[in-house]
Amino acid sequence: MAPRRITSRSYKEKYDIIKFMEANPHAKRKDVAARFDLKQSSLADIIKKRDKIIKTFENTDEAWQGTRMRVKTGVYDDVAEVLIMWVRQQELFTGASPQGEALQAQAKVFAQEFGHKTWPSPAWVKRFMKRYGILTPSCASTEDESKDEDVIAWNEEVLKDLFKRYNPPDIYCCEETCLYWKLLPGKYCNRKRSPNGNKKARKRITILMCANMAGTDKMPLYVIGKTLNPSSFRNVQSLPVDYKAYQKAVMTKTFFREWLYKMDSAMGSQDRKIAMVLASCPVHMVEELQNIELVLLPDCLTAEFLPMNKGIIHTLKLNYRLILSSRLLVATESKKHFHWDLLDAVLALRSSWAKISTQAIVEVFGSAGFAATAPAAPDEEAPHTDPKLDKKVAQLRDFRILWDKLSNLHPCLPPLEEYIIVDNDDECHQRQSPYDSQSVNGDSDDGELEWNTTQDSPTLEEAFKAVNVIRLFNAKTRGQPPDLHKELDSYESFLVGELAKRYYQPLQADT
Repeated sequence: MAPRRITSRSYKEKYDIIKFMEANPHAKRKDVAARFDLKQSSLADIIKKRDKIIKTFENTDEAWQGTRMRVKTGVYDDVAEVLIMWVRQQELFTGASPQGEALQAQAKVFAQEFGHKTWPSPAWVKRFMKRYGILTPSCASTEDESKDEDVIAWNEEVLKDLFKRYNPPDIYCCEETCLYWKLLPGKYCNRKRSPNGNKKARKRITILMCANMAGTDKMPLYVIGKTLNPSSFRNVQSLPVDYKAYQKAVMTKTFFREWLYKMDSAMGSQDRKIAMVLASCPVHMVEELQNIELVLLPDCLTAEFLPMNKGIIHTLKLNYRLILSSRLLVATESKKHFHWDLLDAVLALRSSWAKISTQAIVEVFGSAGFAATAPAAPDEEAPHTDPKLDKKVAQLRDFRILWDKLSNLHPCLPPLEEYIIVDNDDECHQRQSPYDSQSVNGDSDDGELEWNTTQDSPTLEEAFKAVNVIRLFNAKTRGQPPDLHKELDSYESFLVGELAKRYYQPLQADT
């Protein structure tokens, strides 16, 4: 009697079988089993574990390669999830991956936070680094070494001279980034499996952000959309950002010149002379300004060496997508239609930009090699910071909690970190001639019609009610911001003034 042949199916094969059955709902199980050379009992097991197979294949980094037969779970899986977020955060802020003892020490901190009585061993840390592709210093290429030499030359020749002539509050940096402002977690499409993605959900804008080295001056965000008068801007008297429109929603030379001259004029009115560090790009003009000295990054260095790319852009997108995801979760749980238009996106961006602290800006300038603010070397004997006190880690943890809840409502979500930076690689500068006409699509809605354009402007009575609702919620909630009462009182005074204007009648002069 011939021995029984045992075959194991990979997650990719199981996933293909499930997708075939979804595409052919009327197919008999016997025929499906014969098509894929399966026993009907094996097919029944696959159908029984359908949700687990789909989630594992679409959310696990290695499973979709087609080689995984099973996904093992370990004792420290919860530690690994938080630790990899911490590693990626350190990479963004310092430009290097934590190694060896530093990585193990942080893993120990997280293990204690999760209540483990033991903590990961050095062997576990090595497997963790291999699993997530964290390179060791010995794996650094000669190209990286040459970049390090260019960075050293930049620091010695340019930055030191800059520090001699300017104080930290007078050294600024600006950078642009693309944002898919309408991309919801449930609409996300993994680019690795579908390069085109969900085009309707990928409505984009370009954002220019600028701040000084001391973190004391954050310029208002400069936003470029595709349409000049989207429907959500109707009856809006003022925006918290500078908004422009171009048919491709990218930065053009004309827009950049306009923004730079406006800033030059503002510095002149304050009798200030500043330096502006920015990437070398055709859109970034090089010409004499009265109050601003442009310092272009050399061609041998990419824009990733600018302070904004060392963590500020990532933090802005993290804050924005945390706001968007939380609003979506609240609407979904209350079974209400979720409304998110360009005005909502602009308001969320303003809030996201305001949440970036002065200390965070100082730290990223230091990590970018600006010696005047470089952080001091850590004391090896000093106790590790409690993650509960680290706002950035706490924010990521809060987002992870919301993301897990959204995963239950919207199956097959991507990894959280991938969703945060999904638009990082998109072009944000004009590729054609810098003197192309800046045509916009008239008064079209940039796709907002498919959401909702029938919302009326909030009334004064609704604004008063909103203030009362916030006060009532705060009265029944612990840990509210200390200055919130003052801000609500100030806003209520503004509303009272607006109400008085409604009934104000000018006195008629005696005749």
